[in-house]
Amino acid sequence: MYNFCACVALVLPLPRAALPTDTNRRGLVRFDVYELDLENGELRKQGRPVRLQPQPFKVLAKLVSEPGRLVTREELQHHVWDDTFVDFERGLNFCIRQIRAVLADDVETPRFIETVPRRGYRFIAPLELVDRELEPRLATSAVTTTDQGSLAPLDSVGESADFSRIGPVYSATVRPRRWLAALAVLGCLAITGIIAESRLPSAPKVLNYLQITRDGAMKTSAVCCPALASDDSRVYFSEMKSGRWTLAQVSAQGGEVVPLSTSLHNGGIGDIFPAGRGLLATSAEMDGPLWVVPLPGGSAQRLADLLAHDATVSPDGKKLVYASGQTLYVANADGGDPRPLAKLKGTIFRPRWSIDQKVIRFTLHDPGAELDSLWEISSTGTNLRPLFSGQQNDGSEQCCGVWTPDGKFFVYQSTYQGQTNIWALPEDRGLFHWRSSNPVQLTAGPLNFLGPTPSQNGKRLFAIGQRSRGELMRYDPAARQFVSYLGGISAEGLDFSPDGQWVVYVSYPDGRLWRSRADGKEQQPLTPPEITASLPRWAPDGHSIVFTGSRSGGPWKSFVISAQGGIPEPLVPGESPEFDSVWSPDGKTLAFAESVLSPSAGIHLIDFATRRVSRLSGSDDMFSPRWSPDGRFLAVVTTDSLNLRLFDFSSQKWRTLVRNQHVSYPSWSRDGSYVYFRSLLEDSTPFFRVRVRDQLIERVAEVPISGNTAFSVSGSWSGLAPDDSLLFLRDTSFEEIYALEVRWP
Repeated sequence: MYNFCACVALVLPLPRAALPTDTNRRGLVRFDVYELDLENGELRKQGRPVRLQPQPFKVLAKLVSEPGRLVTREELQHHVWDDTFVDFERGLNFCIRQIRAVLADDVETPRFIETVPRRGYRFIAPLELVDRELEPRLATSAVTTTDQGSLAPLDSVGESADFSRIGPVYSATVRPRRWLAALAVLGCLAITGIIAESRLPSAPKVLNYLQITRDGAMKTSAVCCPALASDDSRVYFSEMKSGRWTLAQVSAQGGEVVPLSTSLHNGGIGDIFPAGRGLLATSAEMDGPLWVVPLPGGSAQRLADLLAHDATVSPDGKKLVYASGQTLYVANADGGDPRPLAKLKGTIFRPRWSIDQKVIRFTLHDPGAELDSLWEISSTGTNLRPLFSGQQNDGSEQCCGVWTPDGKFFVYQSTYQGQTNIWALPEDRGLFHWRSSNPVQLTAGPLNFLGPTPSQNGKRLFAIGQRSRGELMRYDPAARQFVSYLGGISAEGLDFSPDGQWVVYVSYPDGRLWRSRADGKEQQPLTPPEITASLPRWAPDGHSIVFTGSRSGGPWKSFVISAQGGIPEPLVPGESPEFDSVWSPDGKTLAFAESVLSPSAGIHLIDFATRRVSRLSGSDDMFSPRWSPDGRFLAVVTTDSLNLRLFDFSSQKWRTLVRNQHVSYPSWSRDGSYVYFRSLLEDSTPFFRVRVRDQLIERVAEVPISGNTAFSVSGSWSGLAPDDSLLFLRDTSFEEIYALEVRWP
């Protein structure tokens, strides 16, 4: 039985008291234009909240709490991670990078956080402690009632208090002593619940990781959220086999991956019907048919005449929500009575119902910023809003969320500076559930974890563990095979200087721009880590480079940077996105495209001297511009990637070079006679070239089945070496399914 006097002390009003405010406990600390609210767990800049994830916040709070003192990496490990299973070095580096990003601090000339190499960090900025009256809390001076109803110090009452004197509660007109006793009873009940709640873990925690697949096949697509499904005995997923997405299954305890016996040979997982009645499957193409695949296998059945690229089933199995184009629809489980819920500016992925079926959450891909975010809408089509307001301030992306079976947590993946981890957002707000409403990070490397999917019994999370890496390959025509190039570095987007002495490339998967000698020596980074780079191009004069980049998660823009390095300069001012910029041979003009997912996708030309932008006539629904070496033609790909077209600047006319065949990454031969490209939808993903004068298409080479291409922010890159030999980045990534045992509060 809990001490009666302690219960009463909790329910009686206490005099307000000003507690000492210090940086080791709770208070408000100011430095420069920032305020660190240690009590409420919030960082503000000039009064406005700044998003800082929980673990980086803990690191910053620890450093601020001991200003001027070197806080070792080991101290930070014990303070922030305790015994959590993490790659500590990578996790701490991530935290420091995020803190520096939100504080606009520089590692070379720090204003706030000084790095002591291999030892730790020191907070060096002046601090101001702000006095603030805090809420009262129990202390040794807390008070309680005596038998006469007067006040006495708590420590004057023995542990053997007489509980028989607590009278029954009749009404609000009882005597004050009985009124206080009634409050005491209620207080005891409350504290009993609170203490019982406190015995539960305060936050979810991953206790163990079990790898359940080991076949080495790719299990995530570059154009869609990864999805898994489970009936607790088996896990269902799609993986790349022989150039196609194949439905597969594995025991939930781990074992051999077995293809699902079905008539659907190129599709993905949408969801699983309740009680394991079957899988809701999608087609490989964008906005293709939906299918119902029976379990444990059988002939797939078309679901009415619905066209969608992602879909989910309601918890009771009676409704569907599906995404087609930029519209979210709801329909009956058999596909009948479809009706739109909302139309958005972006592509919708992985919709999911809440357990009570009142809310639908989904991932929205912004084609302008090329970022993913989580949104929610009521099942009646009202209250559309982003799940996290201001979530993109730090450049992070959130996607692929789903509720736990009890509805108490919403788990999702979040990506920041190339690292993807699983987070859990508390949803339950019961009487004794006083958990923080802030998201809780469940994983912290060393792998990326994607596509979290709770087991139906709620005890585990299934997710795809991923470590990305590639090997640069070159086709040797004499040996008729691909061999490692430049030492097999993990790099893509290669472009060679006009004199052939230098090469620029983008390291994979971190997306940093580098320059080296053409033989791979004298490597030098050109961009800082906070800029993600893609698709670099040398200027014809060899002095500068244009590339597509995103700074700290901002919109994708075209930047120009000196070949010697320096500060990248935006090609076009403003926030409008630009992709895949290329120089004209005379260096006076550049062509760039909009996002392939943009409704107004097209090709634009910019005068480099005046920065005047114009739209290329007739270029609607086109991207990936490539200028011919003589400057006469501009080759482009249609947004469905099925046609290669050519604009003739001399005649101002268009013509088609390749029709109804998948075209990826066109590249001009050095003499301008051919355009090389790759087809990613065919087995062995072959390389082709088309002759410009007569449109003759030749098959040049094939990639072995074991040499699948790596996918990055710019897709599956391929290009040409100075001698027109083929280049591509072979995927050597690790990608397997894991079962995460989670302890939930």
